[in-house]
Order: sequence, then structure tokens, then C-alpha cells
Amino acid sequence: RYLGAEAYGLVAFLTMLQAWFQLLDMGMTPTVSPELSRFRAGVIDATNAATIVRTLEWIFGALGLACGLTVVLLAGWITRNWLKAQQLQQREMLLCVVMMGGLIAPRWVVGLYRGGLTGLERIANLNLISMALATLRSLGGWALLHFWTIRPAGFFLFQLGLAAVELFTIRTFFYRAFPMRGASRWPALGSLRGILRVAGSMAFLAGLWVIISQTDKLVLSWVLDLKDYGFFMVAMVLAGGINILSVPLSQALQPRFVMLAAQNEHVALTHLYRTCTQITCAGAFAIAVVMSLFAEPLIMAWTGNPETARVAARTLPFYALGNAVTTLSGLAFLVQFAYGKTHWHVIGNCMFGAVWIPGAYLAASHAGAVGAGVVWFVGNLAFLLFWL
Repeated sequence: RYLGAEAYGLVAFLTMLQAWFQLLDMGMTPTVSPELSRFRAGVIDATNAATIVRTLEWIFGALGLACGLTVVLLAGWITRNWLKAQQLQQREMLLCVVMMGGLIAPRWVVGLYRGGLTGLERIANLNLISMALATLRSLGGWALLHFWTIRPAGFFLFQLGLAAVELFTIRTFFYRAFPMRGASRWPALGSLRGILRVAGSMAFLAGLWVIISQTDKLVLSWVLDLKDYGFFMVAMVLAGGINILSVPLSQALQPRFVMLAAQNEHVALTHLYRTCTQITCAGAFAIAVVMSLFAEPLIMAWTGNPETARVAARTLPFYALGNAVTTLSGLAFLVQFAYGKTHWHVIGNCMFGAVWIPGAYLAASHAGAVGAGVVWFVGNLAFLLFWL
């Protein structure tokens, strides 16, 4: 409403960039949570756990700095050759892309500390931090645009400041929960030897999932102009609410599944999994069906923009139903991950990716956002019914 569709397309482009840079994570961030869960279960000692965390701090700090600088150095090329704007000035877009590099830089270290708090089952603290930061982002962003400036560069500068606040806050809470006793100031790469096998599987799965979930957004950012891309991302944000609602459940389940598997409590783990799949079905599919049946009035009530509602409503049903299906697949993966046996998920995702990636490219190129949405829903439904 304040920024306009083109500037909102820049925000969407940042979201897509952040997701693609996760390919460089190499599966390390998801392994922090189970390692600290095993520490709580008494399987590994505090010194080993602290050494692993310190080593990953160095790796992710360097990785974040390199990625941020890459975006900054390529900002001119991205502005001139990738983004298609009709109204935004080149200089304004260049400033925004440069600040995108600063927003991407701390992402991995923040993810490391979030994973650590999850593994320590400090879910309440983590959620309080997330709620406070989300409130600052939304209400602070609204106040900025309403009372001060509607320049996209001003909005990105505000988000850059919040990224620094988030890094400092998450790091402080993590160190209070896990004081890192016995860890050296310097990295010890040998400490990662025990988690490399699981990390390798996670790196492959995480990379494949980034490619699967972001191929359509990457192609559409090239095919569509920024205005239409902004409309598309309105539907993505609304459909993504289904995945956001499933995150708290997954956060609570992952460390508990790992602990139950480590203690050979198979009956309790099975019962917990079955209960949670029923809760997920009841919640996720109810929301997805409502979004599908009432897409246009729902978007109209949210945005107050008839053009946005008309265009985004064509895409929303397919992505809402597809996201509901992925929540069930995610719960099955948590069980496999808890036992350290992810090979079936690797095989299944390879088959899915082999169909989805070319399918998404062809559908997005020829039928735009709606075509990509149809392939997303049908592909995930087939994975659920015939593989999971």
C-alpha cells in the first residue's frame, strides 16, 4: 500500500535471494539442534558441544560476510540486467540491492543460534524474541512509511538496523542458555568429524529443497516485471502462513523426537508422531481450503487493493493447498532425521526435484505464476500419496 507493487517486488526479490544463499549452508545449521539435544540427553559432554558451536560460528561468520559482499559487488549488474522496473529509479534500486547484501550477511549466524536454542528446548525464549522482532518489523515498518518516508531505500535501511538488533539479541540469549564452557576462541574443524555424515545428508536435502521451493520464484523474477512479481509474492506471503503455523510444532517436535530416538523410546515417538499428524491435517488443510475458496475476497480484505486481489487470487489456491501438503511431508522427515536415516527422503526428493524443476521452469515460462502453482500442488500431492 505504501511502497507500491514495484518496490514490494524488491522486498520479494530479497526473500528469494536469502533462500538461494541457503545453498551454501552445507547442512550445518540443522545439525546444531540435534547435537545440543544429545547434550541435554547426556550423550555428548558440554565441551564437545561448545567446540562444535564455536567452529560453526567461525564458518558461518565468514560465509555470511562473503555472501553479503558478493551481493554488494553485483548490485549494479542486478539492477541493470535482472530487475525490470518501470517507475523506480536505477539509483534507488541500487541502494536497495546494496542493503540486501547487509541483510543477507548475518543470516547464517542467526540461524545457528536459533537452532541452538531449539536444541536446548528454550522454545519459549526463542518465540518471545521472534514475536518481539516481528512486531518491530511490522509496526516499525508501518510507522516509518506512514510518518517519515515511503522511499524503498529508507525501508531497507530500517530492516538492516533490525537485522543487527536480531543478531545481538539471539546471541545474548543463546550464550545465557549455553555458556560455551571449555570452548576455544578459535575453530576446531576436527570437532565436526562426527556430524559430517548427517550434515552431508542435510546439505544435500537442504540444497535440493531450496532449489525445489525457489525455482519458480527465481524464474518468475526474471520473466515478470517487478509489479506482477509483487502481486505474485502477495499470494506467496498469504499461502506461506500455512508453513509459518507449522513451524512452532516442528520446533517443539524436532528436539523431542531426537531425544526419544536416542533413548530408544520408539513407542512414545510413534504415538507423538501420529497425534501431531492428525493436528496438522485438521489445522493446515482447513486453512488451505478456506484460502482456496475465498481467495479474492480474502486478499481484498487484507490489501484493500482490487487489482492485487484479482491477480493474486489466481495463484493463491494452488500454493495454499501445496503448502498444506508439504507440512505433512515435513513431519515425516523429522522422524527420519531423529533416527539419522534420511536416505528414503533423499531418494524421494531427488525424484520430486527431477520432475518439479523442469516442470516449474516450463510452467512459469509459458503460463506465469498460475502455471507454476498448478505444478507445485500436483507435484507435492503425488509425493504425499505415492511416496511418503
